[in-house]
Amino acid sequence: MSVYRLPEREELADFLAVRGFDLPTEVRALGDGVSNTNLHLVTDRGPLVLTLYEQFPAEQLAAVLVWQQGLEAAGFPCPALRTDGDGALLGELAGRPAALFEYIEDDGRSLPSPRAVGELLGSLHRIGSSRELDNDLQRANPRGGEWLFATAESLLPRLDAGDRDLLQHEMDFLARHSRLHLPSGPIHGDVFPDNLRVVDGQIRGLIDFEFACREVLLFDVAVAINAFCSRRDGRLNRLAMRDLLAAYNALRPLGHDENLAIPMMLRATALRFWLSRLEESMQETGEGVLRKNPDQFRKILLHRRKPLSGMQ
Repeated sequence: MSVYRLPEREELADFLAVRGFDLPTEVRALGDGVSNTNLHLVTDRGPLVLTLYEQFPAEQLAAVLVWQQGLEAAGFPCPALRTDGDGALLGELAGRPAALFEYIEDDGRSLPSPRAVGELLGSLHRIGSSRELDNDLQRANPRGGEWLFATAESLLPRLDAGDRDLLQHEMDFLARHSRLHLPSGPIHGDVFPDNLRVVDGQIRGLIDFEFACREVLLFDVAVAINAFCSRRDGRLNRLAMRDLLAAYNALRPLGHDENLAIPMMLRATALRFWLSRLEESMQETGEGVLRKNPDQFRKILLHRRKPLSGMQ
């Protein structure tokens, strides 16, 4: 779990009071989130989740929460926000941006099917890119090309020869394939198992929108395929991928150019998460901060470099 610093009792009381809540009877850390602190609060008005954002400033997060609020109002399964007396979605707590959400149940043991994930993503892109919501989120991808190349440059001198050659080769490949003109819109950017609330295999909600941004929609699809359709050794489970894509296409059909770009995007998003986990693994952090092992995404990246035949 990630817990950077718990708020003081008085700070928490003030933050909750302006949102109409008394101090909780129980506070415990949730095991989700690398880039934020998530706390489960038991209150007299039901359970809540308090998120303290550790990486991004308030000005980047405000539009993200407006978009999330719009999604929830339109019927997409994500947590409702609890606003303050002035209707503000985002506040400040312990010197960090913070937001209060409804708690969505999770059994902590089951995963959804790839088909269910595809349906969720198709619904997200269909609702999130609607006329009512499309303009709410204009933020550029905080883990896009600019971040990728800057992070790679900073990490290259610190890697062993094998990883250094792999990273240099992948950055050269990405530079040659970065000028794609594909449909874009608001995306979640981080659709992983730990960002889903699931009960008995059924998805109850998508959480943790702090990486939401405007990006090619295929980016979200590729992230989800790598996250939910990869075998332990990094190989692609093609049957699972076909199920995910079939469900997604039923709600938002991919275009010809998008289908052609799937192999490249799987490779690019594998690189993105290998890099972010490499960077995090090299940072000095406190005892309670979660750091995910980069090795799994290194395996995935190595397999995504191989030709993907039969994509039609």
